[in-house]
Amino acid sequence: MHRSDTYETSLETDCSATGWIINNGEFRACGEKIPENRTKEQYELEKEFQPLFDFLAEEKKDLSNVKIYYSSVYITDRKTKTREGRSIRLENPGTEIPGEYKIEDGKNVKRIPVTFQSDKIIYKNNVEESEKYNMDIFNLQLTPKFFSSLSISDYMAKHPETYMKRIDYRVKDNYEFLSHLKKRYGFVEECPTDVNVIINGHGDYELQIEIIDSNKIATITNSIVLDESGNKNAAKSLIGQLMKATKGQANPQVAQKLLNEELEKL
Repeated sequence: MHRSDTYETSLETDCSATGWIINNGEFRACGEKIPENRTKEQYELEKEFQPLFDFLAEEKKDLSNVKIYYSSVYITDRKTKTREGRSIRLENPGTEIPGEYKIEDGKNVKRIPVTFQSDKIIYKNNVEESEKYNMDIFNLQLTPKFFSSLSISDYMAKHPETYMKRIDYRVKDNYEFLSHLKKRYGFVEECPTDVNVIINGHGDYELQIEIIDSNKIATITNSIVLDESGNKNAAKSLIGQLMKATKGQANPQVAQKLLNEELEKL
């Protein structure tokens, strides 16, 4: 099918009954057009990453519906294969979110208990300012416009053995946040950069940014595991929104079918 064709789904009958369909947590009117830089399959796949895109769009990260948040920066020497980096892992969301901060210098690993509270990382041990985690990466903000502007270089919509899905984006333009990262970690401005998003399992999403030059590779990872109970409540609320948007005229059987299909994705 030509990539500019009208987007169609298996819910076409339901669409005609309500005028709306729900796609991965979003209302969409019938007959929505596929962007010119996407094929139909790419467009449908990208919709599955919407929870990750929503999270990345936040200026300050809301962890209230996040079971695990992992953020890391690793620099690998391409000749010696040694790796240095920083990583932080937060679990069990609540008013005070506990976690661990890890510093690796290629030989030794330092582990520091941390908590995340009021948008700040609180270190339980004394940590030099230069050793603290880069909050620009922790709160890395990437808007939907950023992703929609990129071309897709490769993708995997279905893994033969696992639930894993992946989209690799081709980055050509010199975005300000990438220039900042290259400068901070000692890369030349023109070196190649890859941006990838991955679904590792139900509710398990990951962003990877790789900056590569002849001497080293920087790998930046931000990943989330969502609280599935929160997702199910959100899916149910979508049905209420559908009934409200259609002023109660949506077919209840159709609404229930949409809800069941949303819950099956969780």
